[in-house]
Amino acid sequence: MSNYCSAHRGFERFLDGSQVLVDKSDLIANLATYHRCRYILMPPHFGKSTLLDFLQELYSHGTARMAGLKIEREHLWKDKKTCKVVVLDFAEVLKHIDPAKPLREEISRAFCAHLRQQFTLAGLEPDPAQKDLDLALCSRLKNEPYFSVALLVKNNEALLEHFIFEPELFEYCSRLQYYFYGMTASYSSRFRSMWVTGSVHYSESILDTLPHDDYFRDYSYNSDVPGIFGFSAEEIEQNFGPQLQHAARVLSAQNLQGKVWTAADVLEEIEAQYGGFSFNLYDNNSPKLCNPHSVLSFLAAPEQGFKTYCTDHCPQAAGLIDKFMCAAMQGYPSDSEQERAKGQSSGLDGLIAEKQTWDFSFLCLHACYIDGQPFLPTSQLLWRQGFFSIKQVNSSEDDKDYVVDLAVPNLEVRRCFEESYRRLKAAGQRRNRSSAKGAPELHKGQN
Repeated sequence: MSNYCSAHRGFERFLDGSQVLVDKSDLIANLATYHRCRYILMPPHFGKSTLLDFLQELYSHGTARMAGLKIEREHLWKDKKTCKVVVLDFAEVLKHIDPAKPLREEISRAFCAHLRQQFTLAGLEPDPAQKDLDLALCSRLKNEPYFSVALLVKNNEALLEHFIFEPELFEYCSRLQYYFYGMTASYSSRFRSMWVTGSVHYSESILDTLPHDDYFRDYSYNSDVPGIFGFSAEEIEQNFGPQLQHAARVLSAQNLQGKVWTAADVLEEIEAQYGGFSFNLYDNNSPKLCNPHSVLSFLAAPEQGFKTYCTDHCPQAAGLIDKFMCAAMQGYPSDSEQERAKGQSSGLDGLIAEKQTWDFSFLCLHACYIDGQPFLPTSQLLWRQGFFSIKQVNSSEDDKDYVVDLAVPNLEVRRCFEESYRRLKAAGQRRNRSSAKGAPELHKGQN
């Protein structure tokens, strides 16, 4: 299976041999064989859409076009039946919403149009005699054989994330998805398999988008899942050897950090810049993973250096980070002038100056209580978006509860927080100077 850049989608792109492959088809075969309804959360750019592209091919055509992959070579997929596959992408709905028109009506129209189009493409055209889309879909599904349809949903949170700061529209989008998933639950016997992927599951929203806890199961941190997503250092070394060698030559020619780079040096820096991710709640010693999008973006253009790619296609990232840092700055003040004069650093200024990756656990706990987010704390949203990662999981004595310590995973993400902190601090200093300029006039008037 390929964890190529998210812009490269569709299994056909893997067939011509022009894309780099990291074969994880054995892991997918195991997961798809034993679990029917899955909900998987992973940060953006970690290969969720690529996973669903692979499953679309598997359910539609079996392993006929997977020659050479582990799933075909080792005969891991025993089910020879194919089925109709419905692929939904709620990010596509956003592209067809006209912001100049009433948004509730536009959201509903675009959402229903996407469902109708995708079910029709799968050979499941909704009953044209029914004007109500829910009834039209139900009328069609009830006539399908048992276990004859697969449902794959990409970017489940896209609508909710887009309207995250508009509570009424957020609730409206949540309601639309609630009714849709309720309909699929009513006809669950027709679905052979259902996969819903996203970055955030707003389980504390007014209307939970996945209401059937006994129906959809969250496998995000199942011990079988983490290996499917992300790149380990070993996988990068095994699958991208020529690219590492090329990057070493480019960085050496640029005299980056004043040294001659080797492939091993490049791999070590990639881990520091783009690694540090853990998605395993059951093993604190599991291998750390790298962000595939960032790794591949760097390897495609090493002459640009180790840039920040994690905010690509994440329009809400800057706002969420600023919101979190505002809360953090309230609870963890900057250094005083006296401390700076003495070269001491006990505040956020000192934390910014440190070179190692941040352990942000104490700030996360503080921000959870004071940021006032109505459905999920900002720190948890940032965790789901890949700006925090699991540092350590502490289980209770009875192993029923978990306390998750979070940390900034790598230097790429750290730069995002540094930029936010400096931006917010500069804005505060400008406000203070503006207030100071007005003070003499106020005192003069009072005298």
